Amino acid sequence: VISILQGADLDPQYKDALLTVAPVLRNYGELPSAPCKIEMTLYDRDGRTIELIPAVNFDVASLEPRTEKNFSLTARVANPFKWTAETPYLYTAVLTLRDQQHRIMEVVHCRTGFRKVEIKDGQLLVNGKAILVKEGDVVIAGQPLIERAPTLEEATLNRVRKSLVTMRAD
Repeated sequence: VISILQGADLDPQYKDALLTVAPVLRNYGELPSAPCKIEMTLYDRDGRTIELIPAVNFDVASLEPRTEKNFSLTARVANPFKWTAETPYLYTAVLTLRDQQHRIMEVVHCRTGFRKVEIKDGQLLVNGKAILVKEGDVVIAGQPLIERAPTLEEATLNRVRKSLVTMRAD
């Protein structure tokens, strides 16, 4: 496995999710590879296995020498925890490549969260809920921005722009 692209999307009711993983397999050898199998498993943050519908076990035919092949594996996840800025929740998708004797050849993983960000009728929505983006310009003279973070948080700003401006004392 030389790379994995993954994507996660929620259904129109923002309840169930669709997880898509697109691994790329490459045969680096001088001979055709033996057939193998790709398995995908999803784990929650406590290490519990999450059911994928359908279960993802994909047979891979032999690859010619020095070639690569793209695959797409898709499964539905029933009512996963939704990722938000306030409640970030990440799952771990694990791809296992096995030989014909079911021995593990390679294991790769990626972290993923389930959310849907969209704009409907001019409104920014995350998981179907309206989000208000507050922005402010704060003039801080001689004080690092990190030291001002509590004040900015109290003002409920969720976006701060920092610019370098030379202040002159007249």
